Amino acid sequence: MGNKHYSVRLHLRGVMRDAQMRCDTVELHTQGRMILDESENRVTLIYDEDESSGMQDSLTRLVLRDGCVDMCREGDCAVAMHFEKGKQFLSQYQTQHGALAVSVFTNRVLYRVDDRGGKIRLGYVISVENGPSTENTLSIDVQVS
Repeated sequence: MGNKHYSVRLHLRGVMRDAQMRCDTVELHTQGRMILDESENRVTLIYDEDESSGMQDSLTRLVLRDGCVDMCREGDCAVAMHFEKGKQFLSQYQTQHGALAVSVFTNRVLYRVDDRGGKIRLGYVISVENGPSTENTLSIDVQVS
């Protein structure tokens, strides 16, 4: 069994809620690529960020496998994050001005993606440089083009 490649349309919606319950929402509609690796039971989504996400000129790769999601963003603001329900992971957020320590605690990982498209839902709490934490949700709808 080999990899299957698809062109996809992605709708991403991220919501960040701070301690005062103020919300900030970012939405992105973009084209991307999906790779289904049936032998590894893995789905990879690759897409370019744009100015609406505040991360233009960045490439994001999401890997869905074994109930977890790995995100790797390359570009001016680079980061790698691992989302696994009930677990906390530490990472580095690379910016043009230096690196920041990032802590991510994941409380929700749901996905169902196949050759017809699907959905990804993440819930997590993030803290940067031991600063105040924010509650975040990320919803991604995948449509095969």
